Amino acid sequence: MLTREHSSTKTQDYQNIFHDSYLRCVVSDQDGFFKRFYELFTAADSGVSRVFAETNMERQISMLQESLLYMIHFANSKTASVRMQRVATYHGSNELDVPSHLFDLWMDCLVSTVRERDPQFEPHIEVAWRVFFAPGIAYIKAHCSG
Repeated sequence: MLTREHSSTKTQDYQNIFHDSYLRCVVSDQDGFFKRFYELFTAADSGVSRVFAETNMERQISMLQESLLYMIHFANSKTASVRMQRVATYHGSNELDVPSHLFDLWMDCLVSTVRERDPQFEPHIEVAWRVFFAPGIAYIKAHCSG
C-alpha cells in the first residue's frame, strides 16, 4: 500500500524528459555536442585517448550519432536490430575487444556533456539519460571481455 507521501509524489516520465533534453542539447548543436563529448571521453582515460589518436573524428562522430539512435531504438523496443547487434559485436571480444568498464566511463562522459550542453539540466535529466542508455550499454557489455 502506498503511503500518502508516495501517492502525492510527481511521476517522472523519463521518456519525455530524455527526448526533450536530447532535442535541446544534441539535435540543436550536434557538432558541438559530439566534439565536447569526445574531448571529455579522451581526457578521462589515457587508453581512450590513445585509441582515438589516429581516428578520423568526423567519421567517428557520425558513427556515434548512428549508434545513439540504435541504442535509443533498443531502449524503446527491447529488440536488438541488426545494426545494434553489429555495434555490440564490433566492440566485443572478437573484434575491438573494448574493456567493459569503458562503457561506464562512456556513459559518465555522455552525462557530463549533457550537463554542460543542456541549459535546463537537473538531476532528473541525468537519470533519464542513464535509464535510456542502460539497456544498450548492458547489451554491448555482454559482448565484451571483463
